[in-house]
Amino acid sequence: MTRLIDLNPPVKYMEEFLREIAMGFERAQVLFTAFELGIFTKLEKPMTSEALMREMGLNSEITVRFMDVLTAMNLLCKKGEHYQTAPELVPFLVESEPYFSRYLKSAVRERKIWMNLTEALVEEPLSNPEKEKFAYTQDSLEWTARDCMHGRLQKTLKLVSDLPEFKKARSLIDLGGGHGLFAIGFAQENSDLEAFVYDRPEITELTRQYVEKYGVQERVKVLSGDYLHEDFGNGYDIVFEALSLEGGPEEAKILYQKVAEALKPGGLFITQLFILDNSETSPLPTLTLDLREKITGHRRLHLMTNAALFELFNKVGLSGEQVLDISMGANLPMRMVIARKIQERMEKT
Repeated sequence: MTRLIDLNPPVKYMEEFLREIAMGFERAQVLFTAFELGIFTKLEKPMTSEALMREMGLNSEITVRFMDVLTAMNLLCKKGEHYQTAPELVPFLVESEPYFSRYLKSAVRERKIWMNLTEALVEEPLSNPEKEKFAYTQDSLEWTARDCMHGRLQKTLKLVSDLPEFKKARSLIDLGGGHGLFAIGFAQENSDLEAFVYDRPEITELTRQYVEKYGVQERVKVLSGDYLHEDFGNGYDIVFEALSLEGGPEEAKILYQKVAEALKPGGLFITQLFILDNSETSPLPTLTLDLREKITGHRRLHLMTNAALFELFNKVGLSGEQVLDISMGANLPMRMVIARKIQERMEKT
């Protein structure tokens, strides 16, 4: 008879793997609930659980353990009987702070989408959902500007300014450029470059403020319009676009066709976007984003694979050349794609 001490496990133990996924849901609910109730803002300064309960009218027995869970998750610090938002997280979790994590508000609202995933899988998908466009405000635009300064702006400027074509470029337009920091940075890195920022009229007033702040009014011009429906000029050496396109393949084709027409032969199109690997099994955060869009009937965007994007480029006279990883972390797998206007095709047309 086999001695139990010598027994080999019958299968590889995978419970820890599954438990980690399942507990991710529980931890997310703890974070979302604390965020929704404004607990992190309340605890910018130390408070006891009793004081917090009195001020917010919370259940006593549950609240104490809830606070301890937040502490174990390193979201709060505990000293004696006092709890406080972790100092390094204050800029992101306290509402009055400039780097306040606005996206968590969307995540809180979207909990119902994920809670109803079973129904979404067995019911008919939405056939004509109401399309959504992000409603930019001055606060949200300023937050976007601050957020990109955490590394994406600097990484982009370094990668683009190292391109031989950039060093020779004399004209560049940033489509949907918002705050204008990319165009401003490009102008700083190439003293011979004339840059344009093109965005909707309700946005470009803030763009002008940033252009003036950095003192580049002579070489960075601000243009207003809707790039899908209005002309934004031609003869550019480089067209740049970062995460501004809202819509599906039809809108993408319209944009890329207009980009090809706006570029000089051999000019570069540089775009930043979330994109799926050709296997369509990674990156996981991008797949999750696409699943959410499918559940809601693609209210905002469609995500493509590298191959599908390059095929679409080719149809409009662009040739995809590079896909660069500009992710700022594993949970935000962003890519920068560089394409070139096909000279031969343009010469024939």
